[in-house]
Amino acid sequence: MSADAASRDVEAAIFDLGSVLIEWDPAPAYRRAFSGQDTAVEDFLDNFLRLATQASCRVNAPLCDIVAPLIRSHPQHQAFFEFFAEQWHQFVIDPMRDTVALLEELDAAGVRLYALTNWPAHTYPPTTPGFGFLRLFDDVIVSGAISMWKPQREIFAEAIRRFDVQPARTCFIDDREENVLAASELGFHSHQFVSAPSLAEFLSQTVTQLQR
Repeated sequence: MSADAASRDVEAAIFDLGSVLIEWDPAPAYRRAFSGQDTAVEDFLDNFLRLATQASCRVNAPLCDIVAPLIRSHPQHQAFFEFFAEQWHQFVIDPMRDTVALLEELDAAGVRLYALTNWPAHTYPPTTPGFGFLRLFDDVIVSGAISMWKPQREIFAEAIRRFDVQPARTCFIDDREENVLAASELGFHSHQFVSAPSLAEFLSQTVTQLQR
């Protein structure tokens, strides 16, 4: 391998967590808990849940405090916002095994691993069994803990500083298009996650250590 090629080798990978490595979905929990209120549940899921999720990633506070202003603004959905605050753990379903296997492959190849997640500060890490793979990360930036969130440029700057990475030698994997575009603009090797096979193909083409 030439010196020039070696200078372009990927040294690190930054992963999103929800819907990339961890199956996260509030809908089943809401539909179970509020069976018989189908119309109200679907209205909340379609039009109001994002208010709670966005607020929870931007404020370092208990979820009950975060949803309090939302309850005042939308009292008709009080029970649903309270459920968000009290039962958030139900939204974390399982590790996404095929993607975790790729994470483990990167770790075995000597690639430094980090996570950058829009996640509430007071609910990370998951407390349910099965998430030992999170120990593979050298560091994790949780948006709610620092009151920055993707796709803000500031949180990517913080990741570059704190993880001590060079974007040109770092992969970034996220399921949200706007986050992938933001990372690409900063020079990361970026991939929008849609499936483990497509991610495996991206990594095999991008990470020299995985090429055979």
